[in-house]
Amino acid sequence: MAIIDDRTKRINLKSKRKKTLMKKVMELSQLFNLGIFLVIHDHEFNKIYEYNSGTYESGLFQIDDAYRALKLGKSGEVQHKYFTNDDYVKFKSNKFSVNESVDSKIDPESPMQDDDIQ
Repeated sequence: MAIIDDRTKRINLKSKRKKTLMKKVMELSQLFNLGIFLVIHDHEFNKIYEYNSGTYESGLFQIDDAYRALKLGKSGEVQHKYFTNDDYVKFKSNKFSVNESVDSKIDPESPMQDDDIQ
């Protein structure tokens, strides 16, 4: 897969896909009571889009909550699944499931350190 060269097409498709992703993330959070923290960094326009599950009234799942959850995963207290763009082919071919019972991939180069978590 490669970046879309036509700038207008790329911008329009990016906008549609981003809206669809946000909608799906909100649905996942609401239907299954999931804590979700999503950050999208648009390098082309130097913008950040952030989604926190929850509500202002009931409380938001914020970056500190995400770090605590990652710390639990890295310590082995909870099952931790780690994915990158390298996994795209597996997802696209349906030869991979996020629920399969395999050891989680943990990135030893992850920028998150235990000291980063309060």
